[in-house]
Amino acid sequence: IREHVWLRNHWRSTRYYGMLEAEWEVRRS
Repeated sequence: IREHVWLRNHWRSTRYYGMLEAEWEVRRS
């Protein structure tokens, strides 16, 4: 169960960073 919580948190963090990267791309161009 502990691993499941970590996986969910990891997925949320990766999605958040993905959004940040997308915004960086928009601001660079």
